[in-house]
Amino acid sequence: MSRALKALLFSAFVIPGAGHFYLKRFKSGVAFLVLTGLSLAIIISHSSRLASRVLEQVNTGEIRLDAAAISQALNAQLALESSVWVTMAWGLLIASFLVCLADAYRVGRNQQPEIDTQKAIKADNY
Repeated sequence: MSRALKALLFSAFVIPGAGHFYLKRFKSGVAFLVLTGLSLAIIISHSSRLASRVLEQVNTGEIRLDAAAISQALNAQLALESSVWVTMAWGLLIASFLVCLADAYRVGRNQQPEIDTQKAIKADNY
């Protein structure tokens, strides 16, 4: 398996930026890791606030303890409070993920000729 494909798979299935760490591109890896973390922090914070409000309504008896009623209440909360920040966080998360994958593959492909040359030099020396 090529380094480019390994880097792509690490970034896709481990965490965005992991492929860059594998390729020893630490600054890029940290940048993608931070973008992912910030985006997820905004999304999770917003989601937990909405869930807390609905939970409070369940505890006070405003909403009955039923999955359909809770789902309906959550959807109503989402419709009332659409946050520009959450929309931007989702966009940033998706965009940074796609850019991370493409860049990890590109960097891996560019490093491949260097590695092949180094292997050929080592083979000639033996």
